[in-house]
Amino acid sequence: MKLTSTTVKQITYEKTGNKADLRFDDDLRGFGVRVYPSGRKSFFITYRNASGTKKRHTIGEFGVFTPTNARRLAQELLVQTRQGIDPQTERQEMRDELTFEEFAARYRKRRIAE
Repeated sequence: MKLTSTTVKQITYEKTGNKADLRFDDDLRGFGVRVYPSGRKSFFITYRNASGTKKRHTIGEFGVFTPTNARRLAQELLVQTRQGIDPQTERQEMRDELTFEEFAARYRKRRIAE
């Protein structure tokens, strides 16, 4: 099925036991929507990184993203994965960046040393 606003609105959770209910777009390979038992829906891409590991990267929630916007972003991300860029690695690196507390401690240490 092609993921459009109408089709995504009509999708309901069909799995049992909190299993991932994934629906894929017919037009863009690797692009899909995940349906949660609560009814929440989020867009994602599935890809393989440079070492061949299969990964899933969440783009965002339906409602915040329209299927058209999510598909456009998915296309960009899938192109990057084919160039060897792993969006999950990039997201993890952003999380690993300096926290405010660490920054403040370094600042105080430098200012006291002066």
